[in-house]
Amino acid sequence: MKSLAPSALVLAVLFAGGAFAQQSAPQTLSNGLQRVQGSKLALAYVRPGTVWSKYRTVMLQPLQIPPNVRNAAPPGAFPQFGESYVIPDSDIAKLKQAFASSFQNALTNAGFRLVTTPQADTLIVYPEIKKILLNAPVQDTRETYSGMGFTVSQGGGSITMAAVLADGGTKSVIAEVEDRQYGSNIYGLNNSVTNFAQARDAFDGWANDLVNALQSK
Repeated sequence: MKSLAPSALVLAVLFAGGAFAQQSAPQTLSNGLQRVQGSKLALAYVRPGTVWSKYRTVMLQPLQIPPNVRNAAPPGAFPQFGESYVIPDSDIAKLKQAFASSFQNALTNAGFRLVTTPQADTLIVYPEIKKILLNAPVQDTRETYSGMGFTVSQGGGSITMAAVLADGGTKSVIAEVEDRQYGSNIYGLNNSVTNFAQARDAFDGWANDLVNALQSK
């Protein structure tokens, strides 16, 4: 089996150019992973014969958010003077903390133990945010921020995450996944509180998907 490459390199090779179009996604990757048909995730590739139930511990690597992802302007956006779609460092830190909390809570509540050194029963998770699209400029850059106005949108936007999963004993890649989650589909207030709540919902959903995979027979 292939040895595990650094997470950034693996993700760059797998997801170069952004999310795959489902119709053009290959059935088998060059490393032997095969596409999972009917997956809840947009794309999921797993090494044939993988037994998820063997993993009782998880080594969760820090969430990667590359610099280019911080520009979260949607296609066709025309921000007004002073407005910006660039996510500041403070919000990036909050996203990383929210991600870690969602996965740690879901895994420990399901009986899995988080470790910092991989063992034979350890699943190593290398997560990365591939794209963020905001439906409105960052709150404290808006013209309404210092006044009495407010911003309404249909959800806060979307967030796309990819992950490489590796076996702790062999250090070989056993799965590669990518998925996109959208905010609320109803119109409501768009501010930092609502946007972070929707991001946490996305992280919670992905964490539960991982737990369900590990509990499958």
